[in-house]
Amino acid sequence: MTIQSIDDFKSKFNELVEIIKTNPELNVINLKASLADIHLSHDFGSIVAPHNTRSISKLILAYCYGIFLEKYNQGFISLDSEISTLNLSSQYLKEKLANVTIKHLLTNTIGYDRELLFSKDIKACGEHDLIQILLDEELKYPPGNHFVYSNASSYVLSIIFQDITGMNISVFANQFIFKKIGIDEFEWGNYGSYCKGGTGLYLNINNLHSIGTLLLNDGRFNSIQIVPKGWIKTMCKPHVHKLNKDYTNDPLGRKAYGFCLWIIDENVVFSNGNQGQFLIVNKEKKIVVSVMSDSRKPIEIATYLKKIVF
Repeated sequence: MTIQSIDDFKSKFNELVEIIKTNPELNVINLKASLADIHLSHDFGSIVAPHNTRSISKLILAYCYGIFLEKYNQGFISLDSEISTLNLSSQYLKEKLANVTIKHLLTNTIGYDRELLFSKDIKACGEHDLIQILLDEELKYPPGNHFVYSNASSYVLSIIFQDITGMNISVFANQFIFKKIGIDEFEWGNYGSYCKGGTGLYLNINNLHSIGTLLLNDGRFNSIQIVPKGWIKTMCKPHVHKLNKDYTNDPLGRKAYGFCLWIIDENVVFSNGNQGQFLIVNKEKKIVVSVMSDSRKPIEIATYLKKIVF
């Protein structure tokens, strides 16, 4: 890494800060970016406090599955395990999603044709009746054939994890990820008896950034392997190429979906929440960018972030 490349990175970061300052309607709260061991951050009039990462929660869910499958599984499940073979508390859910596998869930290819378990469903049904929504909704496609970005898959993953292990996945995340990378302040609530899974994880910007460095460093944190290296590589591979929406106007240029991750190219992946929360990793350039916001203009935020990521 040259002095010129470091200076260029710092210059781009400072430009980004000024753009955000002059566009307060973006409602960005915290920004952090790193280039290898160079770390830059700016807080826009707000203290560094836990904030809802929304769908970035799915990334931690995937980390947990990788750790469990490799280290603590004892033959309970694999990526190809069908739900019909698992010991779940809901026989109805087991029958409804009988041929759906863990891999289908990680790639959002259950077979539903619409987004499920977002705020509209939660408000209409209530947090304790979400399984009923999954039971009532028709499966219009064979598992693995149709991608729909949704909270349904991640909630089912949370249910499976808890029913098999007897441990809420938030407890597992705390024990096997958060404590090991210095995260001691977080909140990840439940829908009913199960962790929300694909949403609702509260982290501060520094802790979110640490989650991103695990992607950059193949699952390592300070030379300790937290998430299996092979699992990180599998997460970052494009498993779904045909997406359910037209993303040609996406500023970040997403092309495919991995395991709970958007794939831009072989080096760049990201996760985001619907109010402008971003975690973007460029492995080739060793860049990690994290954003906390409460924005109604996430596309504009992504447009500006592009300048520092690529």
